[in-house]
Amino acid sequence: MLLEGDARIDDVPLQTGALNVLDGPSAVIASSSGARALLLGGARFPSPRWIGASFVASSEAKLQRYMRDAASGRWPRIERHG
Repeated sequence: MLLEGDARIDDVPLQTGALNVLDGPSAVIASSSGARALLLGGARFPSPRWIGASFVASSEAKLQRYMRDAASGRWPRIERHG
């Protein structure tokens, strides 16, 4: 997931905030001016994922509930250190 800057996978430009899945045995990830990205490894998710703010959910309804809970203070607070 591209967080900021510009990047591409095998010459295909990435959109900021979009989750990209690498299916092949290899890929070239490059940037012409620098980028910050999140790279995760593991098995493919069994169903689509919804992303909003700092939440990831398996359905749009769950994502909306998580975001409402966070806005109302019912979601545990994430403390920053350092």
